[in-house]
Amino acid sequence: MKTINVNKTCRIAVFSLACCLAAPSWADDLNRGEWGVRYESQAVMQKELVKGCVRDQNGEPLIGVTVRVQGTSQGTITDIDGNYSLALPSKQTKLEFSFIGYNTVVLTPGSRNSLDVTLEEDVKALDEVVVVGYGTMKKRDLVGAVDHINSEALEGRSTPSLTRSLQGQIPNLNISMRDGKPDRGASYNIRGTTSIGAGGEALILIDGVEGDPNSVNPQDIESVSVLKDASSAAVYGARGTFGVVLITTKNAQKGGVKVNYNGSFSFSQRTVEPDLVTNGLQWTDDFVEAFVNNKGTMPTSINNIFPYTPEWHEELRRHDANPDLPKVQINENTGQYEYFGNTDWDKLLYKDVTAGTDHSISITGGNDIANFYVSGRFFSQDGIYRANTDDYQRGNFRAKGSIKIKPWLSIDNNFDMMHKTYHYPLISYDQTLNIQRNMEQQGFPMAVMYNPDGSLTYSAVYCAVGDFYNESSYQDQTTLQYKNTFGVNITPIKDVLKFRGDFTYVNTAYKRNRVLNYVPYSTGPEQFAEKGKSLMMDNKDETRYMAANLNGTWTPKLGENHALSVMGGWNLETSNKDTFYSERDGFLFPDRPNYDLMDGLNYKLEQGDKNWSYVGVFYRLNYGYKGRYLIETSGRYDGSSKFPVNEMWGFFPSASAA
Repeated sequence: MKTINVNKTCRIAVFSLACCLAAPSWADDLNRGEWGVRYESQAVMQKELVKGCVRDQNGEPLIGVTVRVQGTSQGTITDIDGNYSLALPSKQTKLEFSFIGYNTVVLTPGSRNSLDVTLEEDVKALDEVVVVGYGTMKKRDLVGAVDHINSEALEGRSTPSLTRSLQGQIPNLNISMRDGKPDRGASYNIRGTTSIGAGGEALILIDGVEGDPNSVNPQDIESVSVLKDASSAAVYGARGTFGVVLITTKNAQKGGVKVNYNGSFSFSQRTVEPDLVTNGLQWTDDFVEAFVNNKGTMPTSINNIFPYTPEWHEELRRHDANPDLPKVQINENTGQYEYFGNTDWDKLLYKDVTAGTDHSISITGGNDIANFYVSGRFFSQDGIYRANTDDYQRGNFRAKGSIKIKPWLSIDNNFDMMHKTYHYPLISYDQTLNIQRNMEQQGFPMAVMYNPDGSLTYSAVYCAVGDFYNESSYQDQTTLQYKNTFGVNITPIKDVLKFRGDFTYVNTAYKRNRVLNYVPYSTGPEQFAEKGKSLMMDNKDETRYMAANLNGTWTPKLGENHALSVMGGWNLETSNKDTFYSERDGFLFPDRPNYDLMDGLNYKLEQGDKNWSYVGVFYRLNYGYKGRYLIETSGRYDGSSKFPVNEMWGFFPSASAA
């Protein structure tokens, strides 16, 4: 008769099921900064081998416990029976045993070859409440892959936006930006590659409403949850395909009135500066050598703009040997200026130090009947350019409060307003800020900024540095957004049955004014010209967004061994965006940009709109047995106006167990 070890077989089944359903979650845990473990196959030459078994408080083996040499990346994980073995440099090496939901233990083997360990549950961590889709749950009851940080992780960071505060805080939340502009939006990606070609970003909800993290005061944040897998994000339907980021703002605190102020002044300096050749002769020698090696002939110009002749090259050599000679002289044959400079265009363009300031204040208070939370923030960041510099300013205001009308009825309101302005220079002849490309093409150190008559040189205008010093081409953009959410909470049966309904209205007004002016320069005495455009463009967008939610949660009392939670709800969202664009050329007075003071015949007027709607019903069911075996199923039936009628509706279910 063949004997079967039932306990071991059960553990194998559970382990296999956990691998299938929660492997992505394990992957996140292993990627956490505090784990920092690298597992690799290697030939072990040390003789100090330590073995043992890791169990919980009930004596059950723990699978997947990280065992590592403290302070290093050398480690392993326990197998299905909780066993491990690890080669150590010496028996005095400290071993660290860590597992999610349990307190970390550090031990020294000493003279022992066998080291058994018992890990105790981290009750505080497991009882921590985490925001999930349309509700909250304790960490111990989570089945899906959910990561969570609270306000403590964000405090003390003087950054222009919440997005920058979140960078590097949550495993597998990849935040990327194209550049360092203070108002630059970001791409929120969860777990890497999404779809082939089409891409895809996470859905971001602020207090349950879709929004831009850059519009929120970072000091107002209470917590951020990231729903990473289908199990946790299914209640958001198709929009949760690439994960969901849930941002929750702070609520009022009961008790006396409390005032909190945070202020900072900061100075920023570049940590890395390019090592540029700023000697005109050295740059020219290198250019000629490279050109001859490539083409086999001597150049007649540098990048088709800057004139080159062997005679000029020799004259440059003479000027380099005698710094007292003028950097600009007139060519007797052409009557144009010739240049013999050693110009550091990078130094002329960028400041050495930039300044910023950040001030936040919050006032909170209340009692069991009513409470309030009011906050404000002003953030300002100076630009990086020496002339016509960019300037960013943003202000936030928030007012939250709730009133308990009856023991079973309460109402709450959340008002939020954001205003920001951003000014930055433009290159007049291509309507962009792509200055680095222009610097690489025409920022020759032989050229100089000004001619003897005080006019700009052609190279200065072409490489855009002179264009900035002219201070006549720029873009001003302004955003004003206000949002209000009104909610009603009904609790017919305390701790068993509750309902919530809320309505949100968001209005966002965006204005952009772009002004381009000709930039004068001269190539010789009395030889003046202009480069660029005489043009003004205006964009005006207004978006009106409305959302309504209604959901209920039932958590019956089923005794010690059983826990059940059923949530269901309905969601409706609509958005209407109106756009207007105008453009005209021909300034009569370049320093007075106004359509009434323009005479150009080229103009453009465009008007449009963009509307969409979502509607959906959703559910989530959680069951737990003895706090050890967990099952969760959730789903959403979604409808979207963005799809054709025959593809407008879809059902998105999910189930998981642990």
